Amino acid sequence: MMYAEGKPRYQCKLCGKKLDTLPDQCPQCGTTAIRDVEHTDGLYDEEVSDEASPWKKSSGWCWQEPQLPLNQKRQRHKFVEEIIDTVDFEVDPPEYHKVSRCKECGIGATAFDGRHATEKEVALARDGKIAPMPTFWMGGITKRKGSTR
Repeated sequence: MMYAEGKPRYQCKLCGKKLDTLPDQCPQCGTTAIRDVEHTDGLYDEEVSDEASPWKKSSGWCWQEPQLPLNQKRQRHKFVEEIIDTVDFEVDPPEYHKVSRCKECGIGATAFDGRHATEKEVALARDGKIAPMPTFWMGGITKRKGSTR
């Protein structure tokens, strides 16, 4: 079954915005994680505005801030997105993901395109040529052993 003619063919994986053409990044939340609805028989993900609201109006600042005494100013930096390949060894079998993260501090924003890692990817990750899955994520999420995120 093909997607219905006249309906948007693409959808943002993060905020759920439906798109007619394939952009470099979502115009609503700025992520590069866009999916082709045709691959899911024309079914769209449910758009849940509350869950994606932190990304819809980007402030441009990274969520990672140093812990400072109350009388000092916050020390923030701009969020510059970088997409990297990662291998997660905390799950069995290891998984490959693309991860959107802050280029300056490395905190993870979102993981996408996950699948089982190939033997070559596992070897490259063990050699340090592919990064490990980030431990810290925006929003205060810490990856726990055995979890997929």
